[in-house]
Amino acid sequence: SNFAKPGFRSRHNSAYWNGEPYLGLGPSAHSFQGNRRQWNISSNAEYIRRTGEGKGYSAGEILTEKESWNEAILLGLRQKKGISLLEIEQQFGRIRAAAVRALGQRQALQGHAQVYQGRVTLTPSGWLLSDAIAMELIEP
Repeated sequence: SNFAKPGFRSRHNSAYWNGEPYLGLGPSAHSFQGNRRQWNISSNAEYIRRTGEGKGYSAGEILTEKESWNEAILLGLRQKKGISLLEIEQQFGRIRAAAVRALGQRQALQGHAQVYQGRVTLTPSGWLLSDAIAMELIEP
């Protein structure tokens, strides 16, 4: 949570928000690695039956670059630490990093963001508008 006390932020949930790899085991569990997301069937009985028979029990998807970009923007702007311009440049290139910087500068003029130490972060008033602000960069 953005409002967790220092030292009490959930490390488990932070992995989801930061695009870090995670492995989910069991019915309904989800996994993520790089640009691949996978999920197991939800029925306990069906999961047990399929694993016992050696049959597949999961489905998945490979995220496109556009989907990965959109997630990086949405998840980054919803976090107190914001978006690292360096990480965006490394993952998506200079043009997209420049677009994030320009967004931060435009929103800073309205008091909704700040660009500081290589990061674009939203202010408390910006958090209330985070989805609308993100839509300026989301690719359809």
